[in-house]
Amino acid sequence: MADDIKFTNILNMSARGDKLREVREGKNLTLGQAQKQTRIHQAVLKALEDGKCDSILNPTYVKSFLKKYADYLGIDSRQVLNEYK
Repeated sequence: MADDIKFTNILNMSARGDKLREVREGKNLTLGQAQKQTRIHQAVLKALEDGKCDSILNPTYVKSFLKKYADYLGIDSRQVLNEYK
């Protein structure tokens, strides 16, 4: 049962990351451009988009970066953070 929950969380992170990537690419922005504007390291942005941010960052930092990145992309950051919880 615990493995099922963990797998579901991985899928949710991946789907959320795909949405971030789709919005960024839809605006014809590169990760480099996003990094310059948000001042979030490119490796962190890539991890957010790949749904692997939890493996490299403390959840407090993940929330902060998700909020900043979602705001930058024009996505409702409250919804993104609620989905992360």
